Order: sequence, then C-alpha cells, then structure tokens
Amino acid sequence: MARHDHVQRLGTVAVLAVVGSALPTAMRTFLLTLAVVDDLIALIIIAFVYTDSVRVLFLGGAAVLLGILWVLTHKYAN
Repeated sequence: MARHDHVQRLGTVAVLAVVGSALPTAMRTFLLTLAVVDDLIALIIIAFVYTDSVRVLFLGGAAVLLGILWVLTHKYAN
C-alpha cells in the first residue's frame, strides 16, 4: 500500500507539472503545498506510531528550526 501511495503522489506532481501551466499560480502553489504537507503529516504519524520513545530534545530542535524558517520567510516575503 505504501508503494502505491508513493507512486500516486509522484503521478499527482507529474500531472501538476504538465497541466500546471494552464492553472493560475495560486492554484499550482496550493496543490503542491497540499501534496507536501500531506506527506509530512504521514511521516509524523509513522514516526510516532513505529517508535518506542520520542526524543523531545530533537523534536524541540526541529520546532525551533521551523520557527526560524517561518520568521525568515515572513521577514523577507517581499
């Protein structure tokens, strides 16, 4: 099932690449972001379900890095 899901996502991105020129930029951005966020959520669920313990230090470090990335992208947006 996981292999099929991965192939389906690649197909979705490929179709978006082919048909993307006919779509507005905002729609292309939304669809690509949706595909990426969906994959990230799946990875987080897998990480929590298939691990014995959560390393809070590493999780906190990742959250800090994401926060820095968010601040930088909003500071230099335009």
